[in-house]
Amino acid sequence: MCFTLVSMRDMTDLRYRLPDPQAVSGRWRTSSFKAIAAPESDALASNLIPSITQLLLHDVRKLMEAIHGRQLPGQILHEHVVVEAAEVVKLAYDWNGDVKSKDVLLEYHPFGARNGGSFRPDRMELLQRPTADSASSKDVAVLCGLTLGLETSQAVGGGNPPAYVLHSKAKVVTQQFFDEM
Repeated sequence: MCFTLVSMRDMTDLRYRLPDPQAVSGRWRTSSFKAIAAPESDALASNLIPSITQLLLHDVRKLMEAIHGRQLPGQILHEHVVVEAAEVVKLAYDWNGDVKSKDVLLEYHPFGARNGGSFRPDRMELLQRPTADSASSKDVAVLCGLTLGLETSQAVGGGNPPAYVLHSKAKVVTQQFFDEM
């Protein structure tokens, strides 16, 4: 049986986050994560981090090819860029483990914008200064998500859904950015 991340989150919300306050559901999450991320997590990290780094660098290369309008030859990224990308991926991996295994008081939900998706003013912010009608339009397509947004949630218990707080919106670029140049 295969669970998606969404179904696992839904299952967790129904089983632990709806009936119990955050202190109980957060302890359940940290205990579960610690049990799953046993000693083999170091071996997993040593394989996973290079793989994610290569995916990231592949996307960077595709972006550079789209900007230049042609396929780029051979190794275009300097070695220090590859090393720095691996460091960023390792920091993200460590942060993910820390918030899942140590922080009991909040659940963290980083999110991004899907390229080509619809602009959502409640969760996104334009790189450029928006006009009054463009910021509220749902017809504006996102060309590229630039930063992640961050939302947290806290279980309140008693059968109530968790309380969500948006801390920062994802920053995006739309066609308007280029039209105003």
